[in-house]
Amino acid sequence: MADDEQRIAVSEAENRRSVWPLTIICLGLFALLEALPLALIILPHRSPPDGDFAGFYTLGKLLNEYGPGRLYDFALQQQICNAVHPRGAAYGPLPYPPFVGLFFRPFAWLPFGIAYLIWAAASLAVYLLSLNRAMQLFGSLRTDERWLISCLACSYLPFSISTAAGGQLSAMAVGIFVMVLSLDMEGRLFCSGLALSACLYKPTLLLLVGPFLLVTRRFRTVAGFAVGGGLIAAATTALEGPAVWPHWIEAMRAFSRMTSGAEGQTILILNKYADLMSFSAMLPGGRARLVGGLLVLFALLMMAALLLAWWRARGAGNSYTTVLWVTTLTVSLLLNVYVPAYDTILAVLALIVTGCVVRRLGSRRLWIAFHVLWVLLLAAGFAYTYVAERTQVQILTPVLAAIAAYQLYVLHRIRKSPDRQMA
Repeated sequence: MADDEQRIAVSEAENRRSVWPLTIICLGLFALLEALPLALIILPHRSPPDGDFAGFYTLGKLLNEYGPGRLYDFALQQQICNAVHPRGAAYGPLPYPPFVGLFFRPFAWLPFGIAYLIWAAASLAVYLLSLNRAMQLFGSLRTDERWLISCLACSYLPFSISTAAGGQLSAMAVGIFVMVLSLDMEGRLFCSGLALSACLYKPTLLLLVGPFLLVTRRFRTVAGFAVGGGLIAAATTALEGPAVWPHWIEAMRAFSRMTSGAEGQTILILNKYADLMSFSAMLPGGRARLVGGLLVLFALLMMAALLLAWWRARGAGNSYTTVLWVTTLTVSLLLNVYVPAYDTILAVLALIVTGCVVRRLGSRRLWIAFHVLWVLLLAAGFAYTYVAERTQVQILTPVLAAIAAYQLYVLHRIRKSPDRQMA
């Protein structure tokens, strides 16, 4: 017994020594890929490189100083955005639901620079902690391995520049979905639905989640989502008044007209979007019948494969359910109407969770494919704007398609695994 205890103690000591080099690498990567660029961009002016956070700050400021009646006055929105953060390009309209403005009211009581620094720090913390939580839940990785992956995830430019430095909300979506997955895995489906309702800040994120919940018979999750949405709506109505909802609906209609191209042009800069529709619109010949038809066929095949995977979910076990959730997220990024590049950080979460499950499956080929896709996603995130401007091809879109196809194949392999109930 004493010899066994001594061997265990020696083994633990060797493990601790072996992780130190990787820990130092993690800290160096974090400093080089995230902390240093953010410091160089943010600290000299305490201001974001773009105006995304200025928009959210403006929504809070409009409610604080003008009331809900002018929350969707696009001219006033632009005037305040330019006052708090002047930039060369014009600001677009801000059609976010009224509770987003409500959330940012406390930020708008602070000076813009301080509010921005707090939000940037919060985004970074939520992203890192959420990814680590996901890897703890679904993988068997050591602490240093988790932080290495997290540091690489921070180097994904749609996060480091558009989300953390730009002040977008996508890190919060990552945190929400990790909470949803965690509660779902624990069988707390009603609470999972409550957490999911927080994604109503951007309803397009839920495009395929609703059908997924219904097909897989997660009716308690649907009930929790309905209750959560009702509570958000009730609180917003109580604090801002019922008249704010018709104003928001009209703002959404106006925004849809501006972005759909129905009036002959769109305000969207297509090379910053990763959904299949934007990919087609920007692609040379993308509007042609042949190319458009091929893309529609691809979308239909992808959706059919996903529907089949949903249908087979009942009794399939935790691993299958986990990968099915994140596959639904990846496909929804592809088959959506509006997916800015910063929202593709959800694909980072989806790929990491899938990789954790693949590692437990023990398939060497799938594990190698995971690493290839991970490198492709990071590379595409680094070069997507440059390539799109010069070739009119959004390289993020085919990478997302490859990740979705990989996840669907992983689901097939899990079903064929001898241990289908693998935790």
